[in-house]
Amino acid sequence: MKPYLRTFRLRWNDLDANRHAANSAYANMANDTRIGFMSDHGASQQWMAEVHLAPVLLREEWHYLRELHYDEQVSVNVELAGRTPDYRFVRFAHSLLRADGTLAAYSEVLWVWIDLQTRKMADPPERIVQAVDDLPRTAHYALLSREDTRLPPHVPVAGSA
Repeated sequence: MKPYLRTFRLRWNDLDANRHAANSAYANMANDTRIGFMSDHGASQQWMAEVHLAPVLLREEWHYLRELHYDEQVSVNVELAGRTPDYRFVRFAHSLLRADGTLAAYSEVLWVWIDLQTRKMADPPERIVQAVDDLPRTAHYALLSREDTRLPPHVPVAGSA
């Protein structure tokens, strides 16, 4: 399992009013790395359209540790933090590193595969399963249960205000 890494340089439009990287810039780099990994492993946007499959982001958690600034080089990795036995749900981890190797941010996201025709959860094809299995695993990797994929109890349900 070879590490997967993408390198970015922060642009002017990645900054917020405090002149450091906006929250959305961190998320965009992580998303680009995750989707790039899938594409580089045979699950391109075109292929997903042909098989009527798409990932849906369910949860995203960030830990911001160091500021990132204009024109700074940032490397972003993607690792497997967990998955359900059927691979429908996958938890990815991202470390965002400055050029000197300092950890600037850490994120974990949970996504599910859906069938674009039925708009329901779908079992991913073997190509996706193989790509997920090719990811390096985090030290805290875990096989996820259905309970791990549910909303936390403190999240309000629509209509329950």
